[in-house]
Amino acid sequence: MSDAATLAGAGLLYTMIVMWATQPPYTCALIPDRARQLNLEHSVDREHLDSDARQIPRMARRYAMHHRASTLNGISDIDRVVNQCAETLTRDVMKTHDVTREQMQVR
Repeated sequence: MSDAATLAGAGLLYTMIVMWATQPPYTCALIPDRARQLNLEHSVDREHLDSDARQIPRMARRYAMHHRASTLNGISDIDRVVNQCAETLTRDVMKTHDVTREQMQVR
């Protein structure tokens, strides 16, 4: 292997380590979405809201499991974190799209 290839490989490895070490902490959040009122009589808006609602349980579980090893003491703690995160995400979607909790129910 040439010196240039070794140097390039070392540079790539260093870059990956720095990116891993400086990544932001995992948060209870969905992908940012443009704030706009949805018209649920339009199929596109209903599908958008359904998609947001289906993501909430998955993201809440992922958030709780990420912290399980370092901060949680057992299953009841995981359930508590999942429920708190799901509630936060639900309120965020309700605010972002000006919908009610009832409208958030996946159809």
